[in-house]
Amino acid sequence: MVASVQSGAFYQKAWYFAEPAYDNFRAGNDDDPAVHRIPTLDTFTNMRTGDATSDGQWLHRYRYPTKGTVSYYRPDFLAGSHQFKAGFDLINSGYHQRQRAKLPGNYQLRYNNGVGTQIITYNHPVQPLNYSDYLGLYVQDAWTVGRRLSLHLGVRWSTESAYAPPQCIPATEFAAGACFPHLELAKWTTAMPRLHFAYDLFGNGKTVIKGGFGRFANLRDLLPELTRVAKNNSQQTTWTWRDLNNNRNYDRGEVNLDPNNGGDFQGISGVTNTEINPNEPQPKSDEWSLTFERELMWNLAIRGTGVYATNFDLRRLEEIRRPRSAYTLPITNRSPGYDGLIGTADDPGTSITYWEYPASLSGLANSATRIIPTEGLQTFKSLEVAGTRRMLGGWQAAASIAATKADAPFTDEQPDNPNTEIYTYNTTWETTTKLSGGYTLPYEVVMSATYERRSGQPQASNYQFAGGNTIRTIALNIEDIGTINLPTTNLWNMRFAKRVHLGSRQTVEARFDFFNIFNTNFVTNRSTRVGPSYLIPSGIILPRILQMGFTYDF
Repeated sequence: MVASVQSGAFYQKAWYFAEPAYDNFRAGNDDDPAVHRIPTLDTFTNMRTGDATSDGQWLHRYRYPTKGTVSYYRPDFLAGSHQFKAGFDLINSGYHQRQRAKLPGNYQLRYNNGVGTQIITYNHPVQPLNYSDYLGLYVQDAWTVGRRLSLHLGVRWSTESAYAPPQCIPATEFAAGACFPHLELAKWTTAMPRLHFAYDLFGNGKTVIKGGFGRFANLRDLLPELTRVAKNNSQQTTWTWRDLNNNRNYDRGEVNLDPNNGGDFQGISGVTNTEINPNEPQPKSDEWSLTFERELMWNLAIRGTGVYATNFDLRRLEEIRRPRSAYTLPITNRSPGYDGLIGTADDPGTSITYWEYPASLSGLANSATRIIPTEGLQTFKSLEVAGTRRMLGGWQAAASIAATKADAPFTDEQPDNPNTEIYTYNTTWETTTKLSGGYTLPYEVVMSATYERRSGQPQASNYQFAGGNTIRTIALNIEDIGTINLPTTNLWNMRFAKRVHLGSRQTVEARFDFFNIFNTNFVTNRSTRVGPSYLIPSGIILPRILQMGFTYDF
């Protein structure tokens, strides 16, 4: 019998400052409006000016996990040998994202090719408190039947809650002050069975068939699942803005800030009037797998694996007073070409129709939402072929190639209206090739390397349409997902390690890990909005990184 208990901590604190604000923060005058500029975004060119919208944010995130196990081996019992195991996982998490008011304003201005169109107002300052607790209990049995069959049987039971304690928010120019009571999301409690097997096909230890079934359940994500309903959190409200005096800045009287009767209210994110659904389902996944593995030589083996996975008990975000059936008014616009302009030579000659709701359903009072269960599945089919060479002559190697086919008609928590289903069905392939190897150099220095080639993430071009009454602007895909893809990634990593024996049962190992050793700079994110910024990169892979580590065993 063996028992163990482990506890750890993940902790993150981060402060965000715009460049001039940081300099003044260090000087002690960060609240001086003279050093701040109103943040702006041109949705046509993707050009940003002014302070970053994250300026002044203070992020505090933590997770404290504790786990324990006890295992007991019993040979010659109930038709075989058994390795019984039981354990628990306990996780306490918190997410706090304090935002201070933007100075000299508390808003962001948006333009469309230089013309003022929208203002995004904030309810800052806010300092929210959000928590979650998770408890998982499991039992399993590794059961060896004779010399050819092994069974792994188990079940995990878990319960999880997410809640916000009582807290208050001050009044600002764009939001009323209030205090809020304790709230808690639906508690998730579920049992997840696991059944896997391995069978020696010919009894000589050279050919094995293995596979099985497992069920998995999603953990809560405090952002956005709890922050969406907790009222003391950052809120962004979108309004129609008319720059009446053409000074490219907001002045009082240019926006009607009545969210129900003014006509300028467009939408709200962050803190909304989202209602808690006590019957909110917990998303789950079922996975079936089957592997055939064959030893060709004593140090060389190949394998083929197939995996079929389904995601179910998924959710949609329902507009309670604006159901799908309310989207009855068609708005049809011509699709632009990749230059983002209508009426130029690269126009495809097609149109996009989206739907809006009657004016009687506009306004904040009709924008309440809640999470609801939905019909439908996401399915994924994967195939992998791999080969492994065990250590011989001072070197070892492995290689694999895998392909996965997605069939995802919607994403979890996707808003439940017809506009979110325009060119969003994902039926793409992903391929991955991996190579790895290790070699023992003189003086027992071990060198290893890994190479991964992954197909680029499937994407779709999109465009911001305009012209409606209740939905005045909307960004929509104008082609299927997978019509364009991020560039294929090619990444090399290496490790050098040296172990020194100090005496009886004492060793020291030094490790040097190089990430992206060739310092490649392939694109990991880019703008897919057609127009001047189309396909301009907004993120690349991290540069070459050296990590050094030491281990002392005694």
